[in-house]
Amino acid sequence: MAECLVLLVMRSQMVKSWHPAEQWLLGSMLLVLLAAACIWLVPGSLSIVLASTLAVVLLFSFAALTRAFGRTRSQLAAALQGRARAEKAESELRLAVDAIPALVWSAAPDGSRDFHSRRWLEFTGLAEGEAAGRGWISAVHPEDRAAAAEHWYAAIAAGKPYEVELRGRSAGGEYRWFLARAEPLRDPAGAIVKWYGSNTDIDDRKRAVEALAASEAQWREVFEHNPVMYFMVDAVGTVLSVNTFGAAQLGYSVDELLGQSVLQVFPEEDRVFVLDNVATCLNDVGRRHNWEVRKVRKDGSLLWVRENAKAVRRLDNELILLVACEDITQRKQTEDALQRSEKFLAEAQRLSHTGSFGWRTATGEIIWSDETFSIFGYEKAPSVNIDMVVARIHPDDRALAQQTIDRASSDGQDFNHGYRLLLPDGSVKFVHAAARAVGEAADLTFVGAVTDVTERRRAEEELHEAQAELARVARVTALGELTASIAHEVNQPLAAVVTNAEACLRWLDRDVPNLTEARDAMKLIVSDGKRAGEVIKRVRALVNKAATQKVPLSLNDVVREVVVLVQHELVSRRVSLRLELAPAMPLVLADRVELQQVILNLVINGIEAMQSLTDRPRELVIRTQQNDRDQIQLAVRDCGIGLAAGDAGRLFEAFFTTKSGGMGMGLSICRSIIDAHGGQLSASNNAGPGATFQFTLPQHRENDRP
Repeated sequence: MAECLVLLVMRSQMVKSWHPAEQWLLGSMLLVLLAAACIWLVPGSLSIVLASTLAVVLLFSFAALTRAFGRTRSQLAAALQGRARAEKAESELRLAVDAIPALVWSAAPDGSRDFHSRRWLEFTGLAEGEAAGRGWISAVHPEDRAAAAEHWYAAIAAGKPYEVELRGRSAGGEYRWFLARAEPLRDPAGAIVKWYGSNTDIDDRKRAVEALAASEAQWREVFEHNPVMYFMVDAVGTVLSVNTFGAAQLGYSVDELLGQSVLQVFPEEDRVFVLDNVATCLNDVGRRHNWEVRKVRKDGSLLWVRENAKAVRRLDNELILLVACEDITQRKQTEDALQRSEKFLAEAQRLSHTGSFGWRTATGEIIWSDETFSIFGYEKAPSVNIDMVVARIHPDDRALAQQTIDRASSDGQDFNHGYRLLLPDGSVKFVHAAARAVGEAADLTFVGAVTDVTERRRAEEELHEAQAELARVARVTALGELTASIAHEVNQPLAAVVTNAEACLRWLDRDVPNLTEARDAMKLIVSDGKRAGEVIKRVRALVNKAATQKVPLSLNDVVREVVVLVQHELVSRRVSLRLELAPAMPLVLADRVELQQVILNLVINGIEAMQSLTDRPRELVIRTQQNDRDQIQLAVRDCGIGLAAGDAGRLFEAFFTTKSGGMGMGLSICRSIIDAHGGQLSASNNAGPGATFQFTLPQHRENDRP
């Protein structure tokens, strides 16, 4: 009955929290009170007896209850204190477990999980109920589950510690690597009563190890197969390590070199040099040194290498030398070939009096070859500037040369010009410079050559003098052929002078002199005298030995001057002349006498080409015009017999002639004159009868030099 009452009272949440002894005492007291209430309700003397009896019972019961309550209360206090300490210890233990930087768990002896730390539950996103038993396996990567379970139950069966690496799934679905470990807890009899385990995050370390392994494999691959020879030698020169490529380059296997002296791969005459460099490295630990030396292969052949070496200390404090050897045999061969080529080039420049140069416009830096220094009369120097160049240019040529330099610097265009150098000893050199622009505008560089043409210039001058003398002889010869024409051109004005003089005398001899008529006659005499004087002046110019003088002149004026000299020849040979002179043509820079000689020669040849004609009129046409290339062109066209097919290619050769009494110098001299003026002389047959000889000259520009 007391137990029933106790159960009724225990429904209260407060009573449920009491100790069992307290709950039993409360039930007994309630039972006594219930009995007293029942007696109270019984009538008569029976109730007195029952009450007396109950009072005795209650008295003894109360005494017993009091003693029992005293004992129970002390036990209860002790129990409550123990439970508080246990709860505090459990709370502290849970806090400590949750503070551990790992995922902690425990399992029953059969391996079923019964506890997981807060960190474990938060990381996996599972509730304790979901992870209990075998539920934890769902948080393991599918590829790792079988191995993790196999190792776990094998450890349980063997009663040995559990350790395995696995990937755990986070609440976000990502996987990280963990090291799972567990240790069994045994009772005094040695039976396993509990398993305690933890999962430690090793993802970063795992990835670092994997990266390190990959890097090590990569570097091992590089070490073995990189086209560089790697050696590791000790302080006395014994080979400790060598890569496969390095050994193969020398014709050895790795095993053949390990443990051997490294000196065996060097020529005997180079070994002292090698030992000196090794000693330098060993005395300067940690600093890199390099040198170039020869190595000898197993078959005795040699190769050049560049060695980069550094001495370091190993963990055992032993000094070793790390050496990387780069094969530079091809570079050495190229350098040797380049040095030989440079020597050949320098000798060729010296023999040809041609130097090379480079000019970087952005910085003004100029690089000269040895021959260029020699041409300009300077001692070899590490650097050259524009001022040094200009200082050597002849004062008369300096302005034009500076203009060329400035234009090239600003426009970035190739240049080609000649000028004179005035050296400190007073000697003069003629040079010719040509350069080509290379690179972009921001880093424009001119690469070119300068040639000392002094000897050639002198030879040209001597040749020109000889040609001028020959041309003068040709002119004299031509004038000899035109003697009748010249005499006629002179006789006409002279006869007019005599006639006009006689008329003047008659006008003056009259009783009353007619001064007006006499004055007119005298004017005519003056005019005819000037006319005769001009003819003689032109003849003298053609005969005189004078230096070439190029001046701007009109080609049409030169044509008219020549026509005066051949006028009688045209009439005597019944040749009609038609002039087709283009008006307002640009001037040409030329020597007047030399152009007269060329035109005179072409006109005479045209007249003679029509000498045998009887079936058609003899007509000679002189035409001037400006062609589509802005050149001034003159053509002399006849209607004679034309040019023979086999003669066209040889017309301008010296001593070739189609005339029975000719010397073959006329056209050759004409071509030389036109070439010297920068033009071109040619000949061709007409579409109809006859042939045309023509030459072109560049038109004069303000900057053209005579």
